[in-house]
Amino acid sequence: MTSPLASSEQPEPPGRPGPAQTGFTLRAAHVLDATGRFGEPLDIAVRDGVVRAVGPPLGLDRDAVDIDARGLWLMPGVVDCHAHVTQSTYDQFELVTAPLSARYLQTADALRASLQGGVTYLRDAGGADAGIRDALVAGSVPGPRLAVCIVALSRSGRHGDGGILGPGLESADDVLGPDYPGRPPQSPRRPVTAGR
Repeated sequence: MTSPLASSEQPEPPGRPGPAQTGFTLRAAHVLDATGRFGEPLDIAVRDGVVRAVGPPLGLDRDAVDIDARGLWLMPGVVDCHAHVTQSTYDQFELVTAPLSARYLQTADALRASLQGGVTYLRDAGGADAGIRDALVAGSVPGPRLAVCIVALSRSGRHGDGGILGPGLESADDVLGPDYPGRPPQSPRRPVTAGR
């Protein structure tokens, strides 16, 4: 399936490997090492998506693109364990009144920004659904690999055990009704739903 954002009329950006070229060498990047520190600049040879060599100036390879990485930092992809990519705000009124089309585009922006910030795997703790995950897999929008939750991850009996306010999105119960003396505790196994 072809990405709706892809176009055969647009050339590849200079310095990046094209579809037929799968090898590249990053030149003079600061690499995060096993001690958790960035050392002196090194070259990194990548072939067919696999790092094949790391070291001081590596030799030239006619079948690979050289990329000047001086002044740049290289590290493994970041795993974000708790995000809400479908929420560009925590204002509950704005969340339920904003058009879904605006929310989808804001979600695409959040996913793109996460990837650009180095996040390569993201667990959405409530809000994103399988459709968003599948759109990322299909290449419809750039973003990290995405794991979605069926219901919001939260503390038991509080945040996330709220009612459904929008199209399948849970809201924090403390937004719907603040604590008060004598309020019954919420069950961690049964989320409170609208119309209780």
